[in-house]
Amino acid sequence: MNDIDQTYGQDFGVGPTGDLQLVGASVRTKQRILRRLITPTGTYLWHQDYGAGVPEDVGADMSPDRLREIKATITGQVLQEDTVAKSPAPVVTLKPKGNELYCSIQFTESANNTPQVLTFTASA
Repeated sequence: MNDIDQTYGQDFGVGPTGDLQLVGASVRTKQRILRRLITPTGTYLWHQDYGAGVPEDVGADMSPDRLREIKATITGQVLQEDTVAKSPAPVVTLKPKGNELYCSIQFTESANNTPQVLTFTASA
């Protein structure tokens, strides 16, 4: 399935002819996951359970217990995407550093059983 290229916080992607650029399933899934994880929980009026608000956690308590909570939230949100396989479960790695939180998510696309990796850094 193709969709319009739009990475969270950026403009729509433009193709070589000036038209809106399309992305395939893998990129689409990664863009949807990133959007879901960056969006603060409860900010979509009709979807109050959408979003993880990961940047809100950056710079705060990064104790092992808090990191486990953030991982659980990320995993739960990633599994809500219909293009992510439920098994094997996504593997989330977090590395806090000052006012940044590095996140790596290994997951499997459900349509073709292809392993994928999404990495991003959230900052306060």
